[in-house]
Amino acid sequence: MFVLLATSWYCSAASAEDAWTWRTEFGPAFNHFDYREYDASGTRLDSEKGTLPGAVAAISHSWGDWEARIAADYYGQSVTYQGFAFNPATQATRPLETTTRESIGSVEATVTWWLDTRLTRLGVYAGAGMRWWGRDIHANAAAGSSGAYERYRFGYSMLGARARLWTYGALDVGVDGRITRTIDPALDIDYQGAFDSTHLSPTAKTAWRLAIPLDVKLDPHNSLRVEPYYLTWSMGKSSIEPLSRNGTSIGLGIYEPRSETASAGLSVSWMHTF
Repeated sequence: MFVLLATSWYCSAASAEDAWTWRTEFGPAFNHFDYREYDASGTRLDSEKGTLPGAVAAISHSWGDWEARIAADYYGQSVTYQGFAFNPATQATRPLETTTRESIGSVEATVTWWLDTRLTRLGVYAGAGMRWWGRDIHANAAAGSSGAYERYRFGYSMLGARARLWTYGALDVGVDGRITRTIDPALDIDYQGAFDSTHLSPTAKTAWRLAIPLDVKLDPHNSLRVEPYYLTWSMGKSSIEPLSRNGTSIGLGIYEPRSETASAGLSVSWMHTF
């Protein structure tokens, strides 16, 4: 699912005029969220799509050729849910369309090593983060669905690189790519009273992010960054856990299917160095 982060790409050659020690970043962001779940045969089980408004913030510190950065984001909005409702009594499913209130946030820390090459200034970085995601799937009585609230949380590690592509006057254009790996993903499901809550452990998988930051230098201490990006997250199928009601098993099981999240987004950040 999701997630948008302003990067710490530094796009000017190292010089006394442009040197900086601390930098803050904050601004609005938007994310076209596209989440899908699949069964073992690759058939789509459900999907959630919509545009999520949010905000990003970060603080960075540099010394010599090194940079440390902490960043956070939050997004929230209702999106369209399309899937199926399951009736345990009849073992039947029926199409379900409703809305889901998404609440997504993350915090991450990275360390970057900068080096000057013959062609550009290149930054190689590594880091780790935590991501939280709440899915409030609203009830639809006509389809026989009581709704559910799902809480995902997982850590992730990352390896990536940043580079300057082009400079024209006050404008710098760069590229930022990373590979991420989820760590210990967990899911807790609240069935809104229909069943007892369930804890599931989806399988960790690899994902990636690609961004094209465009920086406009306003004065020696302030810049504006516009950053379009594309991001993926993936989780594998969990093991099957028994469903129960009031502590008594109902003879059925539940699992988290394989899921894929693709997000195309844009952030606009004001950056201040001091």
